[in-house]
Amino acid sequence: MVDVFTSRREQLFERLPNDIETVILQPSKPFTYFTGVSQSPLEKHGSERVLLAILEQSENVTFVLSEVEVDRIRSEFGGDSELHTYDQTDADNLLDPVQDIVAGLLEDRDQTGKIGMDYRYTRLLDAAALGDAYDWNDTVNLQPVFADLRTNKDDAEIEALKRSGEIVDECLSETLTALEPGMTEREIESELKARLIKSDAEMWGVTLVTSGERTASIMANTSSRSIRDGDVVLVDTGAVYNGYYTDVTRMAAVGDPGEQIREMYEVVHEASARALETVEPGVECREVDLAARNVIEDAGYEFDDRVGHGIGLDGHEPPYIGPTNPQPLKPGLAFTIEPGIYIEGVGGVRIEDNVVVTEDGFIELTNMSRDLIVV
Repeated sequence: MVDVFTSRREQLFERLPNDIETVILQPSKPFTYFTGVSQSPLEKHGSERVLLAILEQSENVTFVLSEVEVDRIRSEFGGDSELHTYDQTDADNLLDPVQDIVAGLLEDRDQTGKIGMDYRYTRLLDAAALGDAYDWNDTVNLQPVFADLRTNKDDAEIEALKRSGEIVDECLSETLTALEPGMTEREIESELKARLIKSDAEMWGVTLVTSGERTASIMANTSSRSIRDGDVVLVDTGAVYNGYYTDVTRMAAVGDPGEQIREMYEVVHEASARALETVEPGVECREVDLAARNVIEDAGYEFDDRVGHGIGLDGHEPPYIGPTNPQPLKPGLAFTIEPGIYIEGVGGVRIEDNVVVTEDGFIELTNMSRDLIVV
């Protein structure tokens, strides 16, 4: 029986033109998707070491790696593999041995076609591993191909997303209902992350907490601002379970937020509902965006963002659910719906949910109430 990672590699090469004989990956989400090997904590933060997976038409995968990585790769990669190692003790000269290995492998395989890579994740250090053995101009960016394959979530991926959604629903609800005047945004973020750590999530996703007028900034970082009576608090967060991200936004008011914020919230609530109603196979991404956008603009407000993005091994991945994207929704596609209104000097409102498209509609991955929490 072919395992899921071998099947994904087979699907990849079925989609590639004949002149792409080899695909080279470095630690990244595509690396994990096609090999099952996770990123180490050091790799997530930019390791000085080069680790490459070389994929070809055969089921065999070739790894170029430091000697210290051998045990981990053997443990996590379940298929047939070749391991070509280099000594990392010469910390000032880690690239030369990697270039020698890659050059030898390309020569042994009589590599004459193009090499596929993912430009989103390829560092200049990884590209330099090709050395003089290959002309960078003959590499091909496979990011669009990888992205399309990854939109087809299988049952195991969907189950991981569901559990991630359950975790963030519980932790975020507990955090927002416990808000009090005087708490700082950083304290709120810390309490939420503590709850996520105690859950069975592997880690939290990107977490942003804003309050009062700061909620008008779509991507403001958490600050030391203290919560005051009448403030709204916006929390954008997620959980990671088995490598899969959710991305959720909910809001709470500490006391009465005032008539304007309440009106904005009602409009966004309606925009969210209208967007959800459009989700089914064959509907274009832009139709989902426009369903929400029209509600907001008809109410006299502006919407200066896209309404969503894909989720999976990345917290943000294709497709991007914007007003010009004609890509049709298809079963297995997981994405966010996050309409918002943002007014400088007043504040902002956003409601963000996660869904996955099914054969006859969709299922919600996040089920926390969309109503404004008032504490």
